Amino acid sequence: MINLMFCGNDKVIDGMIISLLSIVKHCKKPLNVFILTMDLHELNETYMPINEKHIAVLDKILKQGNENSQIHLIDITKYFKEEMMNSANIETHYTPYILVRLYSDKVEELPDKVLYLDSDLVIYKNIEPLFDTKVDGYHFAAAGDYLGQFFINKKYINSGVLLMNMKK
Repeated sequence: MINLMFCGNDKVIDGMIISLLSIVKHCKKPLNVFILTMDLHELNETYMPINEKHIAVLDKILKQGNENSQIHLIDITKYFKEEMMNSANIETHYTPYILVRLYSDKVEELPDKVLYLDSDLVIYKNIEPLFDTKVDGYHFAAAGDYLGQFFINKKYINSGVLLMNMKK
């Protein structure tokens, strides 16, 4: 089974649909998909979590690729509020949902190895070889960001695709 993780709120559900459609088109192995979300509507009325209706749509897509695929909705609101509500990171030009993946180490339901994907990705071939990459002894595997190497730092990575070793 391939373990995937997406993060966000209800505003990114269309992107998740497109990403999952592209994944199941090329990968017939069962997928174990974890969706991390949080409810911050008291900060902004548009900060609504992904809900069970969204999960039902995503599950239907997953089952088209392999009937044994599964999806799990995990609310990390509690963890986020404990640490971030008084943080300068709450009011930036990014939404707080950019930080959700940083709480994945607190989610006990996550398996030892998971492939985090931004919800705006379209996958054009089978992700199985990527998921099969060995990460033993490393916290994560990532690809260098082509433009970031010139404008930010030559070790800058693309944080939208992370193969994470949750044990580490």
